[in-house]
Amino acid sequence: MKFAQSVFFPALIALLLFLCAPAPCQDSTRILFIGNSFSLRLPTTLVRSFARERGYHVYTKEIIKGGTRLEGQWADTTTLHEIRVGNYDYVVLQGYQVDYSDSKFSLYADSFNQVVTAAGAKSVFYMTWAYVTQKPRYDSTNLVWFPSRQDTISQIYMNAVTSLGALVSPVGFAFDTVIKEDLSFPLWYTDGYHQSTEGGYLGACVFFAAFFGEDPTGLTSFGTYYTGATIDSATKAYLQHMAWVTVNKPELNQYIPYKYTTKTTTCFVADKSQFQITCSPNPFNPRTCITLENYRFQITDYELGIYTISGKLVKSLTPDIRNSFVWDASNQPSGVYIIKATAGGARIAKKVLLTK
Repeated sequence: MKFAQSVFFPALIALLLFLCAPAPCQDSTRILFIGNSFSLRLPTTLVRSFARERGYHVYTKEIIKGGTRLEGQWADTTTLHEIRVGNYDYVVLQGYQVDYSDSKFSLYADSFNQVVTAAGAKSVFYMTWAYVTQKPRYDSTNLVWFPSRQDTISQIYMNAVTSLGALVSPVGFAFDTVIKEDLSFPLWYTDGYHQSTEGGYLGACVFFAAFFGEDPTGLTSFGTYYTGATIDSATKAYLQHMAWVTVNKPELNQYIPYKYTTKTTTCFVADKSQFQITCSPNPFNPRTCITLENYRFQITDYELGIYTISGKLVKSLTPDIRNSFVWDASNQPSGVYIIKATAGGARIAKKVLLTK
């Protein structure tokens, strides 16, 4: 009996300590997609694959209700609850695209944005595309494109973005850019409303470029909507390029997600390990001041490094009594960098943007 107790109780204690231990910290971008079938047909799995291919950690969740506008999602308390408790960096909001009044969209865009902001996240509006008219219906050889429809949709989304200080994933602009070059390019499914496999691939490239600030050219991951669907390599390369061109339109500069500084990722091993990184200015060119802050005690034993988004170490910083450093990135190319610090078993990371 004594032997059993001597084995059982230490094992039980070890199990409890394991279960109570904090989860390891990952510098992960968390994105919630809220929309209808136009979001359903966006291959978020492909966005995640793109991110992993370039060395990013990303978590996505979708709340999709076919045929529903933003007010329909607003009426669902489970959607609002997920925003509040999901600890997301970004919440993607997508409304309907046909006969949608600017005033009604603005009303619910504002309501959602208030909830998103209160949860510590940032609203990203998924700009959709205009539908195409077909005669007869379901005949993809008779698609008719009306640029004025896209202009109206784009303006409604951008009005919301600018008035709310929100962000945008400009998929509709990308559709418009492609179709103006080649009116016959197959971006739509045969119903004239939803995106085709090519249209979905273009949308995924836009989202990747918008969130991570990288040219999607050269990405090899691929997902499909329909069994057996494929896209040839030349078409992939073209859509990747057009996505990057769209995201870098000068008029969108301040509204693209990767140019917005996301919140610091903080992990805790114990109360005494609580600390965070601040960077000022951010975005910057070419210098920024990096500071490790702690509200309970002075940090003296830590490691601090600056990495590219692919994980390559750019610079190691030596601790000093000030816990503050100026990084001169004159010799580095523009882009997103990650500052990582460890102290007392805790790990944190902060994204900074170098713009030249």
